[in-house]
Amino acid sequence: MRIKLVTCVIAAAVLLAACGSDSGNSSTSSDSGSSSAPAESSSGGSSALVKPTATDLGEILANSDGMTVYGFMKDTPGTSNCVDACSQAWPPVAVDGTTLPAGLDSSIFSVIARPDGTNQLQAGDWPLYTFASDSAPGDTTGQGTGGLWFVVTPDGQLDQNAAPAASATTGSTMPSGSGY
Repeated sequence: MRIKLVTCVIAAAVLLAACGSDSGNSSTSSDSGSSSAPAESSSGGSSALVKPTATDLGEILANSDGMTVYGFMKDTPGTSNCVDACSQAWPPVAVDGTTLPAGLDSSIFSVIARPDGTNQLQAGDWPLYTFASDSAPGDTTGQGTGGLWFVVTPDGQLDQNAAPAASATTGSTMPSGSGY
């Protein structure tokens, strides 16, 4: 009797797990109620979603996972200069295709081509990145890193006046001699 009960429980668990595994593909969200706020991308990449979020540094941009978005002072409008090892520490906010994702304000956002041929979201004059050392939504540990990396405000500006996070001033999360 016990063996039959255990077998039934295992079979039910396997069946439920199989049914639940497809939930990511069937979800469609059209939450673009606010026309003034940046909205989600229809490109499928979760990192393409940027929206204003409140942090200890004030209102800044974050991606769909709530991770803080940064700009790099060595970038120029339309050009990302963070490549190779830099882009490992500071992953670009990727966009599928060259068209601005639906719901993003074209007076603030645009899509640029990266040197590696991929596409990246830009706000104002700044290609957008997250920081690999930010471990939780709302973390701003990249703020002020090397005097080059700053959070991005919803209007596409870098906030150089916000106090750097304690770990950002040490540069300990950056590879030595990296130049970024």
